[in-house]
Amino acid sequence: MQMVIGLLKAEVPLTRNGLARELCRRLDLRDLKGDWQMATTSKALRELEAQGLWQLPEPLSRRSPGWHPTRLNRPVPAPLGIPELLADVRGIASPRPHTRPSRSIGG
Repeated sequence: MQMVIGLLKAEVPLTRNGLARELCRRLDLRDLKGDWQMATTSKALRELEAQGLWQLPEPLSRRSPGWHPTRLNRPVPAPLGIPELLADVRGIASPRPHTRPSRSIGG
């Protein structure tokens, strides 16, 4: 705890990400691949902040939770050469389930 509080009081303030990176470096927090455990460390810092142990710097970005798909700046063009009715689609067959030959006992 003292290490985190000391880093938060540093002359050059760290971002949340910078704080997590520095803790990973100082404590050698790595995963099995050798990468810093940034997500785990960041989550632990947020959870301990919620318990009132310290106040983290404001996040640099305010991303809402959830999926954010990339949007095109124009409509997607209509497909070409696609039949309007499913019955008009040729060359598509439903796969047949694979069956094994039955084995008889004592045969």
